Amino acid sequence: MNTLDRSPYLDWSDVADPVADDALRSLLTEERMRDRWFDLSKETRSVHRLILESFIQRARPPTPQELSELRLPNLQTKDVLDELDRRDLIVFRRGAIQSAYPFSASETLHTVELAAVRNWTVCVIDALGTAAMLGKAATVRSSCPICGEKIEIYVYKNGLSTDRISPSGVVIWASVAETEGCAADTQCQSMLAFCSDAHLETWKPEGVIGFQLTPHQAIQVGAAIFKPFLRTSVG
Repeated sequence: MNTLDRSPYLDWSDVADPVADDALRSLLTEERMRDRWFDLSKETRSVHRLILESFIQRARPPTPQELSELRLPNLQTKDVLDELDRRDLIVFRRGAIQSAYPFSASETLHTVELAAVRNWTVCVIDALGTAAMLGKAATVRSSCPICGEKIEIYVYKNGLSTDRISPSGVVIWASVAETEGCAADTQCQSMLAFCSDAHLETWKPEGVIGFQLTPHQAIQVGAAIFKPFLRTSVG
């Protein structure tokens, strides 16, 4: 594997599959990861973690008012939320947190359930990466965009292994696309789970560039992205 262009802002420790490796380097370029994480202050990171912890514990984001009431030193809540939005770590619109990768405040095709708390996620790879971010077992659910068949994947062993995949032919698709500053509105919309190869081929637009992944390969991608999220520093 070529490790020279692996972004230091991702966690490569569990990426053993060459397809997962190639997907990460194509989907999450060094420039994009640098824009997201470089020179992010400890104070702003602390707010980011508070937002994620709210989803983890309560299946919803904190309101700006709730964050303001924490009286975080030297921080103006709206300025911090605007910065996290600019860095595409959250989506902050109309005065509310719409999403904080991997979680979504509104309904999507994808959910992840950990310790009886169920969250929507922005895309299926986000759902698969949540268990690795927390090092816990989780149940990931999605729906095939073609037929609507329910898809379920149990993730265990610190969020890095799969079991009880239903249906057995599940495949994950991740398009390589311009994010235009917000992956939730663009690239993530084409990161989907399909019940079979045939339904992926039915859906796939002509000429689209991307990666067809097994659930286990997709977990490696998700783990590399999200394992750094709750750490005190990235990179």
